[in-house]
Amino acid sequence: MKVLIIEDEPEQLSGLINFFRKEFSEFEVVGLRDLEAAKKALKKNDFDLAILDIVINGVTIFNALKDISLEGKQFLFITGNQNFAIKAFEFYAVDYIMKPYSDKRLKESIEIALQRRRIHQSASVNPYKLMLDDLSRSAIESIALPVSNGQMIVKLKDIIAIQAERSYCVIFTHEAGKIIISKPLAWMDRLLTPEGFFRVHRSWLINPTHVRRFIKQQGNSLELTGQIIVSITDRAKNKLIAWFKNTTLFG
Repeated sequence: MKVLIIEDEPEQLSGLINFFRKEFSEFEVVGLRDLEAAKKALKKNDFDLAILDIVINGVTIFNALKDISLEGKQFLFITGNQNFAIKAFEFYAVDYIMKPYSDKRLKESIEIALQRRRIHQSASVNPYKLMLDDLSRSAIESIALPVSNGQMIVKLKDIIAIQAERSYCVIFTHEAGKIIISKPLAWMDRLLTPEGFFRVHRSWLINPTHVRRFIKQQGNSLELTGQIIVSITDRAKNKLIAWFKNTTLFG
């Protein structure tokens, strides 16, 4: 596995490289501090996972990411600024880690990336293997949501969609109605994307089993259970259609 690290702070870059030498010594790791060299490395696409500091020498990395193919790539963002979270997840970030962070926190994110890579490889060899693996494994069925008076247990299949509302999330459920929690959408995205949820817009995360129809009028959108209308980007629409082709019977 090839890992590209882009970090302009020398001590941070050295720490990340040493982390991989200790925890994932079998990986091939390249570390860069210069933005122009980083742009060339990203365009070359010769990596499986990129660990990116968002601000490099005063410039954000997002413009460089617009010019490359995201297919099969994974991005883990590390930053000292929480204001870039929504933008980072538009690029299907594996995770968004705030500085300072622990090696344990970083290792958890790398392991998520490895798991997703194995799933992607299995699906490309046999698109039905992923479905069989999901049926055979012990799946997570519920999530504990932090509400004002404690923890509320909600079944994943009951969640229709999650909408970003500033630093809060509005969770639409089939049985419990709306639930508001003081967590950003990025937090829900990190937990639920590995469980089959889709980030279809910077403000929306959905459960694809609740999609009722695609709507073409006034831009791309979806109608979900409960007549909830959700905006969807072209990139997310293509991924969602591919998911439906592998999980839905067409007459």
